[in-house]
Amino acid sequence: MSLSADLRKIAKKNKMSLNQVYRGSMFDVSNQMITTSPKDTGVFQANWLAALNSGDYTFDKAKTNITESQGRLTVTVGGLSNDASFYFTNSSPYAKPLEDGHSDQAPSGVVRVTINDFPQIVEKRVREVRG
Repeated sequence: MSLSADLRKIAKKNKMSLNQVYRGSMFDVSNQMITTSPKDTGVFQANWLAALNSGDYTFDKAKTNITESQGRLTVTVGGLSNDASFYFTNSSPYAKPLEDGHSDQAPSGVVRVTINDFPQIVEKRVREVRG
């Protein structure tokens, strides 16, 4: 085998590892936001939307089932690669007040808390990929 072939093999393996870390980290971060969101009616939890390359800013006040958000997240993350941008949005009219602590269920917000956990989430995924 040539040096060139060896380098291509290493690059391919590293790209696959990077994709695994990216996919896993985005899934974990987003799923944490869904599951730690206030649950009063389910509407806020059910309106988390995952998308690739551009955000989805729709809001449906009739949505109350979080399994839709989790299912869409799983499908979207499955198609994620390191050359794509991942968007995770919630266009609920009360998203900002909830993030600002207007809920006893999430007094420190949802996004802010998850962002603080982000380094540990990525480190966990890197350890998994390294084996």
